[in-house]
Amino acid sequence: MKKIAFTTALLAAVLGQSTIAVASASCAIAGHYEGSYSGDLDHGVVVAEVDATDGTLTGKARSAVTGQTFAVGGVLNDAGYLAPIAAGSVSSGAAFSGRFIETDTVAGGSAGAGQWTNSTSINGIAMRASGAWGVERTSHAAGCR
Repeated sequence: MKKIAFTTALLAAVLGQSTIAVASASCAIAGHYEGSYSGDLDHGVVVAEVDATDGTLTGKARSAVTGQTFAVGGVLNDAGYLAPIAAGSVSSGAAFSGRFIETDTVAGGSAGAGQWTNSTSINGIAMRASGAWGVERTSHAAGCR
């Protein structure tokens, strides 16, 4: 329950607060991120790296429901959003959208949050799963800070 509350609060902060500094795909948001995703049919953990030179996001998500691990990827634009053409995807077929921002310019904090969707089949019945994801930077990219 704590992870879901954190993800919801982080999502509200990242997408709804206009006083937080907007990051570009540079050292302001580059680094290693850890967090979680939750939703109506699945939940789990996410780890990702954001590259300082081009805003490329790479990582993995692991479902706590199925135990499967999926590749995660995307590209952040200069405003910290996952670029529309490469909105982000995981190898399971899920898609995600969201934004990364610098949360503390003094301490160098950064976070990302957004929404995810996935079409799946359970017992032969087609279903659409969805939810929220949130990550916090745990370390800066090499050469940054």
